[in-house]
Amino acid sequence: MKIRRLISLVLTIPLAAGLLAGCGSKTDDGSNNNSEQTEGKGGYTEKEIKLPEEGSQAIGMFWKDDKLTVYMKDERNTPAYQSYTYEDHTWSQPQEEQWLEDASQQLKGTRSEIIRLGKDGKVYEETETASEDVVYGSHIFTSSDDGTKALDITPEELLKVDGDGTSERFTDFDVFGDGTLALACMSNDLIKFYRDGKKTDEIEGQFGGSERIEHISLSDQTAAMISEDTKNIDFYNQENLEKSGSVKVDFIEDDLEYIHLAPGTDKNWFFVDPHGIHRIQEDGKFVETVFDAKNGMMGLTGSEVRDFSVKDDNFYILYQKGDDNRYHLEEYVYDDETSNVRSKSLSIYGLRESEIVSQAVQEFQRSHSDVNIDYKSAKGAEESPSSDDIRNLNAELLNKQGADLLILDGLPLDSYVEKGILSDITDLSGPLKEEGVLMDVIGNTASKGKSVYALPARLSVPYVYGTDEEKDSVQSLDALHAYVEKDPDQPLFGVTTHEFLGRTLFSVMYDEIIEKDGSVNEKKLSELLSDWIQICKTSKASEMEQEMGEEKIDLKQAGIDFQSGFSLFGDRFASIEEGRGLNSIREPFSRMEQKGVGYDSIKQLYIPKVIIGVNAASKNQELAKEFIQSMYSDSVQNIDTSEGFPVTESALQYLADYVETAAAKNDIIGTSAVNPFTGTEEKLDAHYPDRASVEQINTMIKGLKKPFRPDDILTDTVMKEMENCYAGTKTPEETAQGISQKVDTYLQE
Repeated sequence: MKIRRLISLVLTIPLAAGLLAGCGSKTDDGSNNNSEQTEGKGGYTEKEIKLPEEGSQAIGMFWKDDKLTVYMKDERNTPAYQSYTYEDHTWSQPQEEQWLEDASQQLKGTRSEIIRLGKDGKVYEETETASEDVVYGSHIFTSSDDGTKALDITPEELLKVDGDGTSERFTDFDVFGDGTLALACMSNDLIKFYRDGKKTDEIEGQFGGSERIEHISLSDQTAAMISEDTKNIDFYNQENLEKSGSVKVDFIEDDLEYIHLAPGTDKNWFFVDPHGIHRIQEDGKFVETVFDAKNGMMGLTGSEVRDFSVKDDNFYILYQKGDDNRYHLEEYVYDDETSNVRSKSLSIYGLRESEIVSQAVQEFQRSHSDVNIDYKSAKGAEESPSSDDIRNLNAELLNKQGADLLILDGLPLDSYVEKGILSDITDLSGPLKEEGVLMDVIGNTASKGKSVYALPARLSVPYVYGTDEEKDSVQSLDALHAYVEKDPDQPLFGVTTHEFLGRTLFSVMYDEIIEKDGSVNEKKLSELLSDWIQICKTSKASEMEQEMGEEKIDLKQAGIDFQSGFSLFGDRFASIEEGRGLNSIREPFSRMEQKGVGYDSIKQLYIPKVIIGVNAASKNQELAKEFIQSMYSDSVQNIDTSEGFPVTESALQYLADYVETAAAKNDIIGTSAVNPFTGTEEKLDAHYPDRASVEQINTMIKGLKKPFRPDDILTDTVMKEMENCYAGTKTPEETAQGISQKVDTYLQE
């Protein structure tokens, strides 16, 4: 258990999502129409309604008295809670909601707040305590008549403390016209009904876990709920809670676990999920998709639906974006002139699924309603492509086949350029530079002469932190060797494993060991192997591996080339890290601040990420290049992912601005791990660097000169043979010679 906690501090493997569904038309007959349309006009369009307070947390949205109302929370202000109404495309002046402030004071801090308008016309809040001084659990509040006090109406039996020291939590709630509370209880998957604090009924559901999803929704007469098997939407008469109907939603493969329900008119109901917006009828005669996620924000990576409302056949969705933790309000209005014809197609292929590419695909299709994009990858974001994946793709491309656009990470770029597989996209360089893309940094990723053949949409930055002596020791093979020879027993790195050190040191010295023709410098590799073995000894790599047992971390699978070890431990040790975005540097930079040390880039290297190029065999050259340009838009570049830092001036500035927001300053991750050798617990509150630090990082990024583009097959060969050296079955010299021979054979192939 100690090691599991430790490992969590080191790596976060990105997850990517891309759920797509068919799009149906808006019709009024009783036929099922859930297939993608190929001709005609008419459909819903998405348009953003700017929220009244930038940087505030939107905690609720509903229609009242024909006015759209939103509740906002801004912890930078006192009072923190305000409500606004939207009328004639204008937000009202803020209305202070003192009762919500009172609720927070009663619980000594609240979190995960949800606002609902009950069918009785009152506003309700569901929230959880955020204080250790109050039993952890959910509470339901409403306002006093004068709006100054919060009335806790949580049923008393749900406030009882269980064996874990917590009370009941709710994933959703709603309020009937007579004041009856409907509460989705996490502990037993029951929707429980309470009138005046006494339970009146219960219905089995399926909504366990931590997700706050809208599983209960009320029309004037009917209550809609997700069925126990998560395949149906069940309807109940509000008067007696007798089941009045059920609709099987079988045109979506997923279970109905992550949906938000809302009533329309004439027994029509709507729900939104990662596939789009869908319409059903209580009698089950009609089911359709009215808006495809490919065209909207619900399909974008990191977008979470927080609230959903229907008014006059228009839809209103409140989103929270995980990339910037900001809130967005989108309106969906039917337009007779909207084209639903997708007359153009574009295909994209990469070895691993990319969150950035998924985001760009969604954004491009939102602005190009006539383009259908087919994005595929050999493996998911968490999987490692095989040599066969690469060889199969190479064969396809040499036969002048393959996707229009290629995501080239892990592929032999130089070979592709030499063999004419990639189109010349030099004509994009000027316009992209004018738009603020860092072409002086990334322009040499895949170039020949003055021609550019591919460009990265992100970059990672290898860097080292520690004392000046330690930082300097990893800047060259000679410096590393001198450090080890000076005092062989002096550790250079802290707690680590031989795999971490092996891959990292080989990556750092790659340009010195691998010649321009791809061959191996045996002498230098042998020297590196000798130093590596000695550093492993001083870093107690074998002891660490014994402690970890079977629980190992595969850097290749995580898509990381530079990671020297577990930086939370030790004082006078260097640490090599790979900066893969703002979030990835929180722990290391907090560690530097704690220890009072600085950092340097390693050899001014950058690692091109999400490298995109055009297949020379593509018949969609101009459309493909237009897509490449879209990869550098603010909506794509401003996302903070583990795929790397952005590569535009505006996005780097956005990072500097973001760390000054309340959301960023309040986002602190408490980390701890037990040192397996000392038994002591190391703790660290990891926070974002301040603005000055981020601007220094941005300056460093703009000064990077050299792309690090290792040959994956060559690297795998080296890593495999290094295991023999570490095991002692071969000397460093023998290992270097064996690697050289195998690499020569590979190059001849």
